Amino acid sequence: MQIVVLDLEDVRASLRRDGPAFRDTIASYRRDGFSIVLSAGHDGPNLATSKVQDWAAEIGSLASICDSVVFGKPSTGLEAWTLDDKAITPEEFLAHSYDQIRQKLDAA
Repeated sequence: MQIVVLDLEDVRASLRRDGPAFRDTIASYRRDGFSIVLSAGHDGPNLATSKVQDWAAEIGSLASICDSVVFGKPSTGLEAWTLDDKAITPEEFLAHSYDQIRQKLDAA
């Protein structure tokens, strides 16, 4: 199974900046058989600044673009990569095909 892991912080930024184009790109990967995982690693609720219910509602609203949500950073394995500003940036995700992204990762 091929997996794309989406970092919650980058998903938030991409949806604000690119909205429909970002959702369309994710939908295209899903149609091509990829499993889409939303990683809520370090972006959990901060009880000093937000309500857990608000955070849960946000995760729920993003559920339509992914197949699962993980808390923490998942292991992607050999046939997966992570959309994260430290791996594949949201801009690269939108601009490049899967094969172009694999070439970039293989060269790294």
